[in-house]
Amino acid sequence: MKIAVSSMAFESLDEIFDFFEQHPGIYLELGVDLGEEEVEAIARKRIPASSLHIPCPLERLMPNMASFDPQALETSLEIINRSLDAAAVCKASVAVLHPGYATDSLLPSDPKNRDAFLKEISGETTCHILDEASVTTSAEYPLSSEYKLYMAHLAEKARLAIDMAKRRGIAMAFENLNPRYLYLCQSPRDMRFLSDSVDDISFCLDIGHLWISSCAHGFDFYAALSSVLDTGKVTAAHLSNNSTEGMRFSDDHRHLREGKVDVKKCLEAILPYKPDFLVIEVKGDPTSDVDLLASIVTS
Repeated sequence: MKIAVSSMAFESLDEIFDFFEQHPGIYLELGVDLGEEEVEAIARKRIPASSLHIPCPLERLMPNMASFDPQALETSLEIINRSLDAAAVCKASVAVLHPGYATDSLLPSDPKNRDAFLKEISGETTCHILDEASVTTSAEYPLSSEYKLYMAHLAEKARLAIDMAKRRGIAMAFENLNPRYLYLCQSPRDMRFLSDSVDDISFCLDIGHLWISSCAHGFDFYAALSSVLDTGKVTAAHLSNNSTEGMRFSDDHRHLREGKVDVKKCLEAILPYKPDFLVIEVKGDPTSDVDLLASIVTS
């Protein structure tokens, strides 16, 4: 298992270069915050890349492999293909993908624009909204007929992205998402459905997203963690802590020692499955997180 850090932890290229010069055994996950010139600069520096989070380089829209709109699906594949070009240049072996959404549209990649879009469209149907401020959904939403329809279509179209990546020697890892309106893959049940439906699918297990889902939908977090791991298809894990509790939902990507998640207990569950990469996905200097993770992995 290799330890990686997401580029979201850094505010500039210089910070990235300085960190990896001081931590030669650590890998980089290229995030959606990076522009084309920044990706090219990272490739020139030959910083070892574990993975790339699609869309990277930064794009205006997020791909949606669940869309029934042929043009939206074609655009999604074009976005994915451009990200795979960057992954190949940086020699990343895994591409992490937000699988899709229960809409035919492509969502904005900019978080503020995406939040505005979700709040506007969720106003048309409030029956599944648990918290209007974050557009977090209730446990009933993933059971709705519309959600299940798009999950089934995602399972049908997932292979297009998987095969595109496989031709380049890259694993396409589908990530479990937050319990927000239109977001698919909110629950361990969804991940197991994809595992059963798509033979050689791979997953990126995001413990922060799973924690928020467990709080919103009322399932046991650690049992859910084991359920996804038991598919045997988790090739990468996104590690961060989270402040979500009660009716306050926030995907805040805190440092591993900060928040409500027992990260050490999570790692005790994850490590026996030996995913290829453990990716620290926090905001701010990740040095303490790298030290903590390295001490747990090597103990």
